[in-house]
Amino acid sequence: MNILVDLKEGVQVYKSRAQRFMNFIIGSIEKDAANNWTKIDFFFKFIYNVMIGGPNQVEFAYQSSLLVTLVDFFLGPNSPLALPEQN
Repeated sequence: MNILVDLKEGVQVYKSRAQRFMNFIIGSIEKDAANNWTKIDFFFKFIYNVMIGGPNQVEFAYQSSLLVTLVDFFLGPNSPLALPEQN
């Protein structure tokens, strides 16, 4: 599954609305999940329910670095990806 279509060099467009929506959700993990900690369970259950949908969803998770994003979020300032001012 190729989730991106290259129009020109450096310009990529997602093929479907579902992919755009999931990338929005993944991108908002740092900000929105942390700010809405009382609803964090629903946030991650939604991601889980989408990802167990089949091999295409697993491939999407791999291509969008979902696991890296989640590990970085849960490790917080102890993450190897944390900026020096976050430590």
